[in-house]
Amino acid sequence: VAAERLGVTAETVKAYLRSAMRKLGVRTRGQAVVAARRAGWLP
Repeated sequence: VAAERLGVTAETVKAYLRSAMRKLGVRTRGQAVVAARRAGWLP
């Protein structure tokens, strides 16, 4: 769904997610959400 909305492939979305998680220094998506909230990127 996210890939379709962005007009990219699912693999591209996965690559972006991996890159963001690496930059945030986290290993799980849950940790990524917490880090993004702390950074003010999510409500």
